[in-house]
Amino acid sequence: MLCATSDVFCDSLRDRALFAVATGAAAVSRSRSSKFAVQLLADTLARHRRLPASLGGRILSHDWAQVLEAGRAVGRFDSRAWLPGVDVPVAMVTTLHDEVVPTRRQRSMEMTLPLVASATVDGGHCTCLQPNSGFVDAVVAMCRAVATATLATDLLEAG
Repeated sequence: MLCATSDVFCDSLRDRALFAVATGAAAVSRSRSSKFAVQLLADTLARHRRLPASLGGRILSHDWAQVLEAGRAVGRFDSRAWLPGVDVPVAMVTTLHDEVVPTRRQRSMEMTLPLVASATVDGGHCTCLQPNSGFVDAVVAMCRAVATATLATDLLEAG
């Protein structure tokens, strides 16, 4: 069951530039001065009511070097070579207004998978955080579709 994802995240010059910046930012984020800068930014945003005070604490609690390293790893991910060989039931939820993982990338990946079902949600990448967006219902329906297809496959194999 896949949601708002792609088989590759770094396939353009723009992407390569963004992920290169993440690599440099990860190194810089380990310094004491960058931690001070994050603290200053969070304090300033909270003071000007651009950021709830409770969120400022959450931002400061992150290890930004690790967050950026994770982003760098995402940039290196590429499943295009092996994805067509997937031989299990798959379902996918696609977000129609996604700026994090563009819908065109999600649709491209859909074409290479043995989908048993698919659903679309009229929202962006964070639609999963929005009550009544339809995202949860789509995920549940897709999980049921995969479970049903898996059970059918198991019964056929059991003879």
